[in-house]
Amino acid sequence: MGKHKNKFYLMSTLTKRIFSAITLILILVICFFFWKQKGLLFFGFLFILIGVLEYYSLNIKPLSSSIFLFSWFLLFFLSSLGFILYKNSLSFPLWLLFFVFFSSGVLWISQGKMDNKTLWTLLANAGWGGVYLSLLPASCLLLLTFPHPHWFFLLLLTTFLGDTLAYFTGRFWGKTPLMPEVSPSKTLEGSLGGLIGSLVGALCYIPFLHFSWDKAFLLGIGVAFLGQSGDLVASLLKRQAHVKDSGNLLPGHGGILDRIDGVLFAGPFVFVVANYLQSH
Repeated sequence: MGKHKNKFYLMSTLTKRIFSAITLILILVICFFFWKQKGLLFFGFLFILIGVLEYYSLNIKPLSSSIFLFSWFLLFFLSSLGFILYKNSLSFPLWLLFFVFFSSGVLWISQGKMDNKTLWTLLANAGWGGVYLSLLPASCLLLLTFPHPHWFFLLLLTTFLGDTLAYFTGRFWGKTPLMPEVSPSKTLEGSLGGLIGSLVGALCYIPFLHFSWDKAFLLGIGVAFLGQSGDLVASLLKRQAHVKDSGNLLPGHGGILDRIDGVLFAGPFVFVVANYLQSH
């Protein structure tokens, strides 16, 4: 009886994951078909906005439910993404300046309303969120400012294909725990499956971006390592917040952060590689 229940649960979850994945792919295709990179940028901004709200609910709201702090938090993320995507030489210094003002604002808004330990935890969570949901997604979206969106699609393909193969390999052959204290369900076998998936994704893009096999191989390894690290960091954040998923917007996956955690970590690496290869 238990085996039948587990099998039914697995099929039900798998059906939901496939449905969510197909829906997201269709939205991406429609955005790109009608509005090209601008459509994808808009979709990306919307995704990040929802991710910011999920992060706030998990890591900020339990410590302080101040509406003023929420407004300040939201303003920082929206403004900082604009700074970075502006692609000016002052973009990063402006982000740093705004980040300092943001952290100072969190301190002044919250002082006197909680003990020092809670205040420091709030500052740390807000500070990490500032990097996690502004600098990291900006590096992903900057790939859409290239003449062609190939590098952006490469990032998605290598990350999601790695994530998909990791999921199935871990489900059917996973036996050796990877980091049980962070994510009990992840296995070494699943991680190796994810590596293979990312490698296959990178190799598939050789005809479009005209880089060599060895560069594609190194790119796949880098994306696999960073994508899986991003997944584990997201698991750690959820474990600290005592929740299974960051949200429930995507059936079978959870929230937006559950879907893009690997993309956020792999994005800066792909952006640096893309700039290097474009200039050589």
